[in-house]
Amino acid sequence: MLNIGDNPSIGIMPTTVVESLDFRDDNTIVAFTHGRGAFLANILRECNGVAESEPCSPADLVAPFGVIDQADITAWIEDTAQGRLSADMPPIGEECGNGVLDLFDINRFVDLFSAGCP
Repeated sequence: MLNIGDNPSIGIMPTTVVESLDFRDDNTIVAFTHGRGAFLANILRECNGVAESEPCSPADLVAPFGVIDQADITAWIEDTAQGRLSADMPPIGEECGNGVLDLFDINRFVDLFSAGCP
């Protein structure tokens, strides 16, 4: 078990015991805690202290980042089917979705996918 409270650099969940860590894919980890729920985090590999790649758009869901491709469509469909909020697309000018998976998310994902990476 990992006690997040033992690491002062994290500091967001004092004395939270992580009971298991599961890798969703090469860049995403889920931490299951005792009594505080599950937490999802993106992991970026760093080269010389600089992140190797980052998503270029909310529709850029899985590696390879920096390009929106069929893998992103597949991930979005899977996330939607599983009810994951990673499929909750943000409105224009916002960073986060509204916390509800609805028809807006379909339209917004198609718009973002069609726009590609800047």
